[in-house]
Amino acid sequence: MLILSDENKITIKKFNVNVNEYTSFDDALEEIEDKMLYYGFDADDEMNSDGYELQDLYDDVYYNNR
Repeated sequence: MLILSDENKITIKKFNVNVNEYTSFDDALEEIEDKMLYYGFDADDEMNSDGYELQDLYDDVYYNNR
């Protein structure tokens, strides 16, 4: 069972990340990574604000559930 903060849940909902408390750790990180690649970069391949927000989500999920 994943540990998700309220802030994590808001980001998950905002980007329609298919993750909840019952998602496996590896599947959650993979899903967040997919959304990061989809939303997180500008045309010049620089990370944008959405990318940083998703990176924070990834880091939180990783550190709170490893």
